[in-house]
Amino acid sequence: MSAPIDQSTFSLDTDEPLVITATLWRGAMIERFARIEFFVARSLEICARAKLVSPSEANAVLPRDRFDALLAALRHEALAAISGPARRSLAFARDISADKNSLCNGRVTARQGTIRIEWTAFDTGVARAEIVRLTPIEILERLAELDRLTKVLEKELASVDKVSRALGIQPL
Repeated sequence: MSAPIDQSTFSLDTDEPLVITATLWRGAMIERFARIEFFVARSLEICARAKLVSPSEANAVLPRDRFDALLAALRHEALAAISGPARRSLAFARDISADKNSLCNGRVTARQGTIRIEWTAFDTGVARAEIVRLTPIEILERLAELDRLTKVLEKELASVDKVSRALGIQPL
């Protein structure tokens, strides 16, 4: 049996539906970034076995370093011919991967039909406040863009992995 809900507290006059939407969006975005990082880790493992990257590069702490290591491996002569699309998608994923910090560590508020995410960035070694304001349409566009990127990158890296295996590079 559920508790009675005061319908007046959840109305379009307040920004609560927008906060709920933003929270769901944030979770979906984080999940997409996690999937991309999984695909990168899987491909790096195969490349490390093929000695295209060092084990320390394959297990780098920062996601950006792992992206860079995989991009370098995809430029190897054995993979360069078929990895062009994967390199482009991976470079784009690397460029937007900094957004994950704001999603994971930011505070979401909603006011007057826009979503505001506030967080502290340390990427330059100096703490600075960052703020992003998005409309509901913009958050859906960002999710759709990241969802497309996730699906495309999965297919492109899978084809690179298949060629790597054909070259005698076997996963676990």
